[in-house]
Amino acid sequence: MRIKVLLLFVQLFMIVPVNILAQNNDLNRQFAQELKEKCSGVKSIVCKFIQTRSASVLAQDTDKHGKYFFLQPYNVLLAFDDGDYIKITSTKFEIKQNGHINVTKVGSNPMLKSLNRMLSACISGDASQITSGFDTEITANEDEFILKLLPLRGRTGKKAVETQLVFNRKDMSLKRMKMTEATGDFLQYRFYDVNYNADLAPSLFDIK
Repeated sequence: MRIKVLLLFVQLFMIVPVNILAQNNDLNRQFAQELKEKCSGVKSIVCKFIQTRSASVLAQDTDKHGKYFFLQPYNVLLAFDDGDYIKITSTKFEIKQNGHINVTKVGSNPMLKSLNRMLSACISGDASQITSGFDTEITANEDEFILKLLPLRGRTGKKAVETQLVFNRKDMSLKRMKMTEATGDFLQYRFYDVNYNADLAPSLFDIK
């Protein structure tokens, strides 16, 4: 399910009423400004995460813990405590699950390319790259920006999902990412203990 949802979370669909879009315009500008201001100096990130899977075929939700690494411009590593991992670079996507490793070229899969672009944009501070290709419903409170990404007309499919991104307004770090399928199954990542601009070796993201 993890691979399926990760590849599908960039395909979303919903028609947003005009009054909601008008309200979103001001919040979109505010979100973009705060994200740019607070992320402009970020070169790398190291933090902990909890992955939660919920599926109708599972008796109960399952959690996996791990560490998240990001290095500008397009290097992502989700390293699970059990030895599994997900790596994404500008050219390749590698996943290790239950001892098996699979490698895919990002360029040959537009969804992987969009996934990498979005994750990187959350940290680089480019809001337009987060919302590109989506209708965006945005809300905010004193502590958080909450983005609901919904697929543009004509980009949906039977397996379309809805993605929610929650940002901490204190530093505009990505606090939570949740991808929910039409069936109600979801995959969620919660990020915490964020450290900025750690000295990360590029070799950490090497894919053979």
